[in-house]
Amino acid sequence: MSRVAKRYAKAIFQLAVEQKQLPAYKEDFERIKNLIHESGDFRSFLLNPLLNDHQRADIIKKIFEGKVSESVLNFLLLTAEKRRLSLIETMVDYFNKMYLDYNNQIEGELISAVEILPKQFDKIKASVESAVGKQVIFTKRLEPAIIGGFVVKVGDSVIDNSIRYQLNKLREKLKTQ
Repeated sequence: MSRVAKRYAKAIFQLAVEQKQLPAYKEDFERIKNLIHESGDFRSFLLNPLLNDHQRADIIKKIFEGKVSESVLNFLLLTAEKRRLSLIETMVDYFNKMYLDYNNQIEGELISAVEILPKQFDKIKASVESAVGKQVIFTKRLEPAIIGGFVVKVGDSVIDNSIRYQLNKLREKLKTQ
């Protein structure tokens, strides 16, 4: 099913590029994704197989008309008509990945035991961006369990520069001697 979601996302992404409205579409899809995460009722609506096409269209119009662009609204209506609303979150995720690729960006996560100073963050960010060849959009998370240092996750790569990792390596080394 994710191939279907990818095709839908690719189609709306290409439309956004053609219309030179990529940032606006991204904002619209962020609103949709936020609603999915914040509203159990909306999630239930997306998964409800008992609603007919007319009911789905009415609900989508009531929720999104005037809040998203006409093209995104039409995309949602088409998705509802084709009974693909259950895939909308996956479509949004694919759209966001294409958006990042298009802008030579990648998402990353910086985990630290304590808040990292802005100068330190800038050095880490510059180093990671140099290694991956893309601008990294970081989310920061505090995790006291790593004791000190930091862990960077970008794509499938993990750079673990934490004290917890160093202690575990030392422990394993001592066990083997």
